[in-house]
Amino acid sequence: MTVQEYLSDPERDSFVLLDVRRSEERLYGRYVTGSLHIPMEEILGSVDPGFKPDTPIVVLCERGGRAEIVVNFLRAKAYTRVFKLEGGYVKLSPYVQETELPPLPVGE
Repeated sequence: MTVQEYLSDPERDSFVLLDVRRSEERLYGRYVTGSLHIPMEEILGSVDPGFKPDTPIVVLCERGGRAEIVVNFLRAKAYTRVFKLEGGYVKLSPYVQETELPPLPVGE
């Protein structure tokens, strides 16, 4: 699914936007508000996202490689409406308002 297809889909509000990036990739507001964050390693390691098999899920990572792995994994687990967001966060970010957070104090 391209970013344009995702943004223009009239049913977009019913999609689960699953962010499979590592936690540090989401620092400083680099995420989509309302997305569900489960790192790829957790999903592949046994975390069941707990959705009904026909739930529409759009998977994103930074550029698309990890999202493709997760999409294939979920399809093998009988999820039928799983899509990779082509280009990932990099392609989606121009359409997302990022929140600037102050830098973390040293040592935390």
